[in-house]
Amino acid sequence: MLLCHGDEYEPNFSLPKNRYGPVAPAGRGGQHEASRKRERQHLFFAMTSLLGRRRGGLLYLTCSCLLLAFCFFTSVLRPSGLRQSRSLEVYPWQMIGYDDYDCGCPRSGPPIVRESEQSMCSDWSTSRGLGQKVVSYSLFGDLNKTVIYNKYFSAFEDRLKEVEKYYKGWTVRLYHNLSRSDVASQKYLCRLYCQYHHLDLCQVDNLFPPQGQSAGNSGPSNDSSATLKGAAESPGTIGTRALDRLKAAASSGAPESYGKKLVGRMWRFIAMADPLVSEFLVRDTDSSVLPREVAAVQQWLHNSTALLHVMRDHPNHNGFILAGMWGGSRDRGGDLLKELLAKMVRWPPRNIWDYDQMLLKRVVWPEVLDDVLVHDSYFCANPNFRSHHRAAPFPTRRHERYFVGWGPLRDPELAGITPCPHECRPPMHQDWTYC
Repeated sequence: MLLCHGDEYEPNFSLPKNRYGPVAPAGRGGQHEASRKRERQHLFFAMTSLLGRRRGGLLYLTCSCLLLAFCFFTSVLRPSGLRQSRSLEVYPWQMIGYDDYDCGCPRSGPPIVRESEQSMCSDWSTSRGLGQKVVSYSLFGDLNKTVIYNKYFSAFEDRLKEVEKYYKGWTVRLYHNLSRSDVASQKYLCRLYCQYHHLDLCQVDNLFPPQGQSAGNSGPSNDSSATLKGAAESPGTIGTRALDRLKAAASSGAPESYGKKLVGRMWRFIAMADPLVSEFLVRDTDSSVLPREVAAVQQWLHNSTALLHVMRDHPNHNGFILAGMWGGSRDRGGDLLKELLAKMVRWPPRNIWDYDQMLLKRVVWPEVLDDVLVHDSYFCANPNFRSHHRAAPFPTRRHERYFVGWGPLRDPELAGITPCPHECRPPMHQDWTYC
Protein backbone atom coordinates (compact mmCIF):
# COMPACT_ATOMS: atom_id res chain seq x y z
CA MET A 1 0.00 0.00 0.00
CA LEU A 2 1.32 3.43 -0.99
CA LEU A 3 0.21 6.80 0.52
CA CYS A 4 0.64 10.15 -1.20
CA HIS A 5 -0.91 13.42 0.14
CA GLY A 6 -3.63 11.55 1.98
CA ASP A 7 -4.75 9.53 -1.01
CA GLU A 8 -4.58 5.81 -0.58
CA TYR A 9 -3.54 3.61 -3.50
CA GLU A 10 -3.43 -0.10 -3.45
CA PRO A 11 -2.12 -1.53 -6.72
CA ASN A 12 -3.85 -4.67 -7.92
CA PHE A 13 -2.08 -6.27 -10.81
CA SER A 14 -0.23 -9.43 -11.81
CA LEU A 15 3.40 -9.33 -12.75
CA PRO A 16 3.83 -9.29 -16.53
CA LYS A 17 5.54 -12.11 -18.36
CA ASN A 18 8.35 -11.51 -20.79
CA ARG A 19 8.41 -12.78 -24.38
CA TYR A 20 10.21 -15.94 -23.26
CA GLY A 21 7.70 -16.95 -20.53
CA PRO A 22 7.51 -16.52 -16.74
CA VAL A 23 10.56 -15.24 -14.95
CA ALA A 24 12.16 -17.90 -12.80
CA PRO A 25 14.26 -16.59 -9.88
CA ALA A 26 17.77 -17.97 -9.76
CA GLY A 27 18.83 -18.51 -6.14
CA ARG A 28 19.14 -15.71 -3.61
CA GLY A 29 20.30 -13.21 -6.24
CA GLY A 30 17.22 -13.96 -8.35
CA GLN A 31 14.91 -13.42 -5.33
CA HIS A 32 16.49 -10.05 -4.57
CA GLU A 33 16.18 -9.03 -8.22
CA ALA A 34 12.53 -10.11 -8.29
CA SER A 35 11.85 -8.17 -5.06
CA ARG A 36 13.45 -5.03 -6.47
CA LYS A 37 11.44 -5.44 -9.66
CA ARG A 38 8.18 -5.68 -7.71
CA GLU A 39 9.04 -2.52 -5.78
CA ARG A 40 9.74 -0.63 -9.01
CA GLN A 41 6.50 -1.87 -10.53
CA HIS A 42 4.48 -0.79 -7.45
CA LEU A 43 6.10 2.62 -7.70
CA PHE A 44 5.34 2.86 -11.41
CA PHE A 45 1.64 2.02 -11.03
CA ALA A 46 1.29 4.35 -8.04
CA MET A 47 2.72 7.27 -10.00
CA THR A 48 0.60 6.64 -13.09
CA SER A 49 -2.55 6.41 -10.95
CA LEU A 50 -1.65 9.60 -9.12
CA LEU A 51 -1.00 11.44 -12.36
CA GLY A 52 -4.50 10.53 -13.47
CA ARG A 53 -6.07 12.14 -10.36
CA ARG A 54 -3.90 15.14 -9.60
CA ARG A 55 -3.24 18.00 -11.96
CA GLY A 56 -1.00 20.16 -9.79
CA GLY A 57 2.00 21.47 -11.72
CA LEU A 58 4.58 20.80 -9.00
CA LEU A 59 3.17 17.37 -8.28
CA TYR A 60 3.11 16.55 -11.99
CA LEU A 61 6.75 17.60 -12.35
CA THR A 62 7.78 15.59 -9.30
CA CYS A 63 6.09 12.42 -10.49
CA SER A 64 7.52 12.86 -13.99
CA CYS A 65 11.03 13.01 -12.55
CA LEU A 66 10.36 9.92 -10.49
CA LEU A 67 9.08 8.13 -13.57
CA LEU A 68 12.24 9.00 -15.49
CA ALA A 69 14.32 7.77 -12.57
CA PHE A 70 12.35 4.53 -12.59
CA CYS A 71 13.12 3.96 -16.28
CA PHE A 72 16.78 4.79 -15.69
CA PHE A 73 17.19 2.36 -12.81
CA THR A 74 15.44 -0.52 -14.59
CA SER A 75 17.25 -0.25 -17.91
CA VAL A 76 20.65 1.27 -17.19
CA LEU A 77 21.72 0.37 -13.71
CA ARG A 78 20.74 -3.28 -13.86
CA PRO A 79 24.00 -5.30 -13.71
CA SER A 80 25.28 -6.35 -17.14
CA GLY A 81 25.38 -9.99 -16.11
CA LEU A 82 21.64 -9.83 -15.40
CA ARG A 83 20.89 -7.75 -18.45
CA GLN A 84 22.13 -10.44 -20.84
CA SER A 85 20.25 -13.32 -19.21
CA ARG A 86 17.42 -14.87 -21.23
CA SER A 87 15.51 -15.65 -18.04
CA LEU A 88 15.03 -12.02 -16.99
CA GLU A 89 12.40 -9.67 -18.31
CA VAL A 90 13.09 -7.27 -21.15
CA TYR A 91 10.74 -4.31 -20.96
CA PRO A 92 8.96 -3.11 -24.11
CA TRP A 93 10.92 0.14 -24.27
CA GLN A 94 14.18 -1.84 -24.26
CA MET A 95 13.33 -3.75 -27.44
CA ILE A 96 15.01 -2.68 -30.67
CA GLY A 97 14.37 -3.41 -34.33
CA TYR A 98 16.55 -5.83 -36.30
CA ASP A 99 16.58 -5.46 -40.08
CA ASP A 100 20.08 -6.33 -41.33
CA TYR A 101 18.95 -6.32 -44.95
CA ASP A 102 16.89 -3.10 -44.85
CA CYS A 103 13.84 -5.05 -45.94
CA GLY A 104 11.42 -2.69 -44.23
CA CYS A 105 10.12 -5.32 -41.80
CA PRO A 106 12.28 -5.02 -38.67
CA ARG A 107 11.92 -7.68 -36.01
CA SER A 108 11.65 -6.54 -32.41
CA GLY A 109 14.05 -8.16 -29.97
CA PRO A 110 16.18 -7.49 -26.89
CA PRO A 111 19.36 -5.48 -27.37
CA ILE A 112 22.76 -7.13 -27.60
CA VAL A 113 25.31 -6.31 -24.91
CA ARG A 114 29.04 -6.81 -25.19
CA GLU A 115 29.03 -9.65 -22.67
CA SER A 116 26.54 -11.70 -24.69
CA GLU A 117 27.58 -14.80 -26.57
CA GLN A 118 27.58 -14.01 -30.28
CA SER A 119 25.59 -16.12 -32.72
CA MET A 120 27.35 -17.60 -35.72
CA CYS A 121 24.67 -16.17 -37.98
CA SER A 122 23.50 -12.59 -37.39
CA ASP A 123 22.70 -10.00 -34.74
CA TRP A 124 19.06 -11.01 -34.90
CA SER A 125 20.05 -14.63 -34.20
CA THR A 126 22.09 -13.40 -31.24
CA SER A 127 19.04 -11.60 -29.86
CA ARG A 128 17.11 -14.90 -29.89
CA GLY A 129 19.34 -16.02 -27.02
CA LEU A 130 20.33 -19.47 -25.79
CA GLY A 131 18.78 -22.84 -26.56
CA GLN A 132 18.01 -22.40 -30.24
CA LYS A 133 16.93 -25.44 -32.27
CA VAL A 134 18.09 -24.92 -35.83
CA VAL A 135 17.52 -26.50 -39.25
CA SER A 136 20.50 -25.35 -41.30
CA TYR A 137 20.72 -24.86 -45.07
CA SER A 138 23.27 -23.50 -47.55
CA LEU A 139 22.29 -21.49 -50.60
CA PHE A 140 24.62 -20.14 -53.26
CA GLY A 141 24.83 -19.68 -57.01
CA ASP A 142 23.28 -17.32 -59.52
CA LEU A 143 19.54 -17.11 -58.92
CA ASN A 144 19.17 -15.38 -62.29
CA LYS A 145 19.85 -18.74 -63.95
CA THR A 146 16.56 -20.57 -64.37
CA VAL A 147 17.92 -24.06 -63.70
CA ILE A 148 19.60 -23.04 -60.43
CA TYR A 149 16.62 -20.98 -59.31
CA ASN A 150 14.12 -23.79 -59.90
CA LYS A 151 16.26 -26.46 -58.25
CA TYR A 152 17.42 -24.61 -55.15
CA PHE A 153 15.98 -21.12 -54.66
CA SER A 154 12.31 -21.83 -55.35
CA ALA A 155 12.50 -25.15 -53.49
CA PHE A 156 13.80 -23.45 -50.36
CA GLU A 157 10.49 -21.71 -49.72
CA ASP A 158 8.83 -25.13 -49.63
CA ARG A 159 11.37 -26.15 -46.96
CA LEU A 160 10.40 -23.13 -44.87
CA LYS A 161 6.77 -24.19 -44.91
CA GLU A 162 7.63 -27.82 -44.08
CA VAL A 163 9.88 -26.92 -41.16
CA GLU A 164 7.19 -24.64 -39.77
CA LYS A 165 4.74 -27.54 -39.98
CA TYR A 166 6.86 -30.44 -38.71
CA TYR A 167 9.50 -28.82 -36.48
CA LYS A 168 7.46 -26.39 -34.42
CA GLY A 169 9.59 -24.01 -32.40
CA TRP A 170 12.65 -24.58 -34.59
CA THR A 171 14.45 -21.86 -36.53
CA VAL A 172 15.64 -22.13 -40.12
CA ARG A 173 19.06 -20.69 -40.83
CA LEU A 174 20.05 -19.91 -44.40
CA TYR A 175 23.82 -19.59 -44.82
CA HIS A 176 24.43 -17.73 -48.08
CA ASN A 177 26.73 -15.33 -49.92
CA LEU A 178 24.08 -13.41 -51.83
CA SER A 179 24.95 -9.76 -52.30
CA ARG A 180 22.64 -6.97 -51.22
CA SER A 181 23.84 -5.01 -54.25
CA ASP A 182 22.16 -7.54 -56.54
CA VAL A 183 18.55 -6.43 -56.92
CA ALA A 184 17.18 -9.92 -57.56
CA SER A 185 19.01 -11.38 -54.54
CA GLN A 186 17.90 -8.57 -52.24
CA LYS A 187 14.30 -8.92 -53.37
CA TYR A 188 14.38 -12.70 -52.88
CA LEU A 189 15.88 -12.55 -49.38
CA CYS A 190 13.62 -9.73 -48.20
CA ARG A 191 10.47 -11.46 -49.36
CA LEU A 192 11.35 -14.58 -47.37
CA TYR A 193 12.65 -12.63 -44.36
CA CYS A 194 9.46 -10.59 -44.08
CA GLN A 195 7.09 -13.51 -44.64
CA TYR A 196 8.71 -16.23 -42.50
CA HIS A 197 9.64 -15.13 -39.00
CA HIS A 198 11.33 -18.45 -38.21
CA LEU A 199 13.93 -17.72 -40.92
CA ASP A 200 17.32 -16.24 -40.02
CA LEU A 201 19.64 -15.04 -42.79
CA CYS A 202 23.36 -15.67 -42.30
CA GLN A 203 25.75 -13.88 -44.67
CA VAL A 204 28.89 -16.04 -44.59
CA ASP A 205 31.19 -13.24 -45.74
CA ASN A 206 30.41 -11.48 -42.43
CA LEU A 207 31.22 -14.53 -40.28
CA PHE A 208 34.78 -15.28 -39.19
CA PRO A 209 36.36 -18.34 -37.57
CA PRO A 210 37.85 -17.73 -34.12
CA GLN A 211 41.54 -16.97 -34.22
CA GLY A 212 43.56 -20.18 -34.38
CA GLN A 213 41.29 -21.95 -36.87
CA SER A 214 43.12 -20.90 -40.00
CA ALA A 215 44.53 -23.51 -42.35
CA GLY A 216 47.61 -25.24 -41.07
CA ASN A 217 47.08 -24.11 -37.50
CA SER A 218 45.97 -26.92 -35.23
CA GLY A 219 46.13 -24.94 -32.02
CA PRO A 220 43.00 -24.57 -29.94
CA SER A 221 41.05 -21.36 -29.79
CA ASN A 222 39.69 -19.72 -26.67
CA ASP A 223 37.18 -17.59 -28.53
CA SER A 224 33.75 -19.15 -29.00
CA SER A 225 32.36 -16.24 -30.96
CA ALA A 226 31.70 -16.37 -34.67
CA THR A 227 32.21 -12.64 -35.10
CA LEU A 228 35.33 -11.08 -33.69
CA LYS A 229 34.92 -9.25 -30.40
CA GLY A 230 37.63 -6.69 -31.02
CA ALA A 231 35.15 -4.00 -31.98
CA ALA A 232 33.23 -2.19 -29.29
CA GLU A 233 29.47 -2.45 -29.40
CA SER A 234 28.38 1.09 -30.10
CA PRO A 235 24.79 2.21 -29.63
CA GLY A 236 23.50 2.52 -33.15
CA THR A 237 22.01 0.47 -35.91
CA ILE A 238 22.67 -3.23 -36.26
CA GLY A 239 24.47 -2.48 -39.50
CA THR A 240 26.89 -0.26 -37.58
CA ARG A 241 27.78 -3.07 -35.20
CA ALA A 242 28.35 -5.47 -38.08
CA LEU A 243 30.56 -2.89 -39.80
CA ASP A 244 32.57 -2.42 -36.61
CA ARG A 245 33.28 -6.14 -36.47
CA LEU A 246 34.34 -6.25 -40.11
CA LYS A 247 36.74 -3.35 -39.54
CA ALA A 248 38.15 -5.09 -36.48
CA ALA A 249 38.69 -8.26 -38.50
CA ALA A 250 40.57 -6.38 -41.21
CA SER A 251 42.76 -4.40 -38.80
CA SER A 252 43.69 -7.39 -36.65
CA GLY A 253 44.91 -9.59 -39.50
CA ALA A 254 42.14 -12.09 -38.77
CA PRO A 255 41.61 -15.20 -40.92
CA GLU A 256 39.31 -15.15 -43.92
CA SER A 257 35.58 -15.42 -43.48
CA TYR A 258 33.74 -18.73 -43.42
CA GLY A 259 32.56 -17.84 -46.91
CA LYS A 260 36.16 -18.21 -48.11
CA LYS A 261 37.32 -20.96 -45.74
CA LEU A 262 34.51 -23.42 -46.49
CA VAL A 263 32.92 -24.59 -49.72
CA GLY A 264 29.31 -23.50 -50.11
CA ARG A 265 27.82 -26.89 -49.23
CA MET A 266 29.63 -26.74 -45.87
CA TRP A 267 28.37 -23.34 -44.74
CA ARG A 268 25.38 -25.07 -43.20
CA PHE A 269 27.80 -26.89 -40.86
CA ILE A 270 28.60 -23.61 -39.07
CA ALA A 271 25.62 -24.09 -36.75
CA MET A 272 27.40 -27.04 -35.11
CA ALA A 273 29.75 -24.61 -33.33
CA ASP A 274 27.25 -21.89 -32.43
CA PRO A 275 27.20 -21.36 -28.63
CA LEU A 276 23.53 -20.30 -28.75
CA VAL A 277 22.35 -23.50 -30.47
CA SER A 278 21.17 -26.53 -28.51
CA GLU A 279 20.28 -28.88 -31.40
CA PHE A 280 20.81 -28.57 -35.14
CA LEU A 281 19.83 -30.46 -38.29
CA VAL A 282 21.74 -30.15 -41.57
CA ARG A 283 19.54 -30.51 -44.63
CA ASP A 284 19.47 -30.02 -48.43
CA THR A 285 17.32 -27.28 -49.92
CA ASP A 286 16.00 -29.68 -52.59
CA SER A 287 14.98 -32.43 -50.11
CA SER A 288 11.47 -32.43 -48.68
CA VAL A 289 10.83 -32.82 -44.95
CA LEU A 290 8.90 -36.09 -44.58
CA PRO A 291 7.08 -37.38 -41.47
CA ARG A 292 9.40 -40.40 -41.65
CA GLU A 293 12.39 -38.13 -41.08
CA VAL A 294 10.68 -36.24 -38.26
CA ALA A 295 9.85 -39.49 -36.43
CA ALA A 296 13.50 -40.56 -36.62
CA VAL A 297 14.70 -37.19 -35.31
CA GLN A 298 12.24 -37.32 -32.42
CA GLN A 299 13.43 -40.81 -31.51
CA TRP A 300 17.02 -39.59 -31.49
CA LEU A 301 16.24 -36.57 -29.32
CA HIS A 302 13.88 -38.24 -26.83
CA ASN A 303 14.91 -41.90 -26.75
CA SER A 304 18.68 -41.75 -26.94
CA THR A 305 21.62 -39.83 -25.54
CA ALA A 306 23.63 -39.86 -28.78
CA LEU A 307 25.58 -36.76 -29.75
CA LEU A 308 25.03 -37.20 -33.49
CA HIS A 309 22.15 -38.44 -35.62
CA VAL A 310 22.67 -39.97 -39.09
CA MET A 311 20.15 -41.36 -41.58
CA ARG A 312 20.53 -43.68 -44.60
CA ASP A 313 17.30 -44.56 -46.37
CA HIS A 314 18.12 -45.54 -49.98
CA PRO A 315 20.40 -48.15 -51.58
CA ASN A 316 22.41 -45.20 -52.94
CA HIS A 317 22.94 -43.76 -49.45
CA ASN A 318 26.28 -45.50 -49.11
CA GLY A 319 28.11 -42.74 -47.27
CA PHE A 320 29.20 -42.68 -43.64
CA ILE A 321 27.48 -39.35 -43.01
CA LEU A 322 25.30 -37.95 -45.79
CA ALA A 323 25.90 -34.21 -45.84
CA GLY A 324 22.20 -33.31 -45.86
CA MET A 325 20.87 -36.03 -43.55
CA TRP A 326 22.54 -35.58 -40.20
CA GLY A 327 22.32 -33.47 -37.07
CA GLY A 328 23.80 -33.01 -33.63
CA SER A 329 23.11 -31.89 -30.09
CA ARG A 330 25.39 -29.22 -28.68
CA ASP A 331 23.81 -29.81 -25.28
CA ARG A 332 25.39 -33.27 -25.38
CA GLY A 333 28.82 -32.28 -26.66
CA GLY A 334 29.23 -28.69 -27.77
CA ASP A 335 32.99 -28.57 -27.21
CA LEU A 336 33.61 -31.59 -29.44
CA LEU A 337 31.36 -30.24 -32.19
CA LYS A 338 33.13 -26.89 -32.08
CA GLU A 339 36.48 -28.67 -32.34
CA LEU A 340 35.31 -30.77 -35.30
CA LEU A 341 34.22 -27.69 -37.24
CA ALA A 342 37.60 -26.09 -36.52
CA LYS A 343 39.33 -29.17 -37.97
CA MET A 344 37.23 -29.01 -41.13
CA VAL A 345 37.98 -25.30 -41.51
CA ARG A 346 41.70 -26.09 -41.52
CA TRP A 347 41.27 -28.22 -44.64
CA PRO A 348 41.68 -26.07 -47.79
CA PRO A 349 38.40 -25.74 -49.73
CA ARG A 350 38.24 -27.81 -52.91
CA ASN A 351 35.79 -27.67 -55.77
CA ILE A 352 34.72 -31.31 -55.52
CA TRP A 353 31.00 -32.10 -55.60
CA ASP A 354 31.06 -34.35 -52.51
CA TYR A 355 33.82 -32.56 -50.61
CA ASP A 356 31.48 -31.91 -47.68
CA GLN A 357 30.81 -35.63 -47.34
CA MET A 358 34.51 -36.44 -47.67
CA LEU A 359 35.36 -34.23 -44.70
CA LEU A 360 32.49 -35.63 -42.64
CA LYS A 361 33.91 -39.09 -43.25
CA ARG A 362 37.51 -38.10 -42.52
CA VAL A 363 37.04 -35.64 -39.64
CA VAL A 364 33.70 -36.29 -37.94
CA TRP A 365 32.87 -40.00 -38.29
CA PRO A 366 35.97 -41.39 -36.47
CA GLU A 367 35.26 -39.08 -33.49
CA VAL A 368 31.61 -40.09 -32.97
CA LEU A 369 31.68 -43.88 -33.37
CA ASP A 370 30.77 -44.25 -29.70
CA ASP A 371 28.19 -41.48 -29.70
CA VAL A 372 26.01 -41.68 -32.82
CA LEU A 373 22.52 -42.99 -33.55
CA VAL A 374 22.17 -44.22 -37.14
CA HIS A 375 18.77 -44.93 -38.67
CA ASP A 376 19.62 -47.24 -41.57
CA SER A 377 17.24 -49.20 -43.79
CA TYR A 378 19.85 -50.85 -46.05
CA PHE A 379 23.39 -50.90 -44.61
CA CYS A 380 22.69 -51.74 -40.97
CA ALA A 381 24.54 -55.08 -41.23
CA ASN A 382 27.36 -53.84 -43.46
CA PRO A 383 30.58 -53.85 -41.39
CA ASN A 384 31.98 -50.98 -43.45
CA PHE A 385 29.31 -48.61 -42.16
CA ARG A 386 29.03 -49.73 -38.56
CA SER A 387 29.59 -47.48 -35.63
CA HIS A 388 30.27 -48.99 -32.21
CA HIS A 389 26.52 -49.37 -31.76
CA ARG A 390 24.03 -51.28 -33.84
CA ALA A 391 22.08 -49.18 -36.35
CA ALA A 392 18.40 -48.66 -35.61
CA PRO A 393 15.49 -49.28 -37.97
CA PHE A 394 13.31 -46.33 -38.89
CA PRO A 395 10.44 -46.07 -36.39
CA THR A 396 7.76 -45.68 -39.09
CA ARG A 397 6.91 -47.77 -42.12
CA ARG A 398 7.89 -46.37 -45.49
CA HIS A 399 5.05 -44.62 -47.33
CA GLU A 400 4.97 -46.04 -50.85
CA ARG A 401 8.62 -45.76 -51.95
CA TYR A 402 9.46 -42.33 -50.63
CA PHE A 403 12.72 -42.02 -48.72
CA VAL A 404 14.37 -39.51 -46.42
CA GLY A 405 16.24 -37.12 -48.69
CA TRP A 406 13.66 -37.33 -51.45
CA GLY A 407 12.52 -34.21 -53.28
CA PRO A 408 10.30 -33.59 -56.31
CA LEU A 409 13.36 -33.48 -58.57
CA ARG A 410 14.44 -36.92 -57.33
CA ASP A 411 11.42 -38.86 -58.50
CA PRO A 412 13.58 -41.07 -60.77
CA GLU A 413 15.33 -42.40 -57.65
CA LEU A 414 12.07 -43.85 -56.31
CA ALA A 415 12.52 -46.81 -58.65
CA GLY A 416 15.74 -47.68 -56.82
CA ILE A 417 13.94 -48.53 -53.57
CA THR A 418 14.20 -52.29 -53.02
CA PRO A 419 13.09 -54.61 -50.20
CA CYS A 420 15.26 -53.88 -47.20
CA PRO A 421 17.29 -56.61 -45.45
CA HIS A 422 15.58 -58.41 -42.57
CA GLU A 423 18.30 -57.15 -40.22
CA CYS A 424 17.25 -53.56 -40.95
CA ARG A 425 13.55 -54.09 -40.23
CA PRO A 426 12.05 -53.43 -36.79
CA PRO A 427 12.09 -56.68 -34.74
CA MET A 428 8.31 -56.49 -34.26
CA HIS A 429 7.66 -55.67 -37.92
CA GLN A 430 9.53 -58.18 -40.01
CA ASP A 431 6.63 -57.97 -42.46
CA TRP A 432 7.69 -54.45 -43.46
CA THR A 433 9.23 -55.48 -46.77
CA TYR A 434 9.95 -51.88 -47.70
CA CYS A 435 10.92 -50.80 -44.23
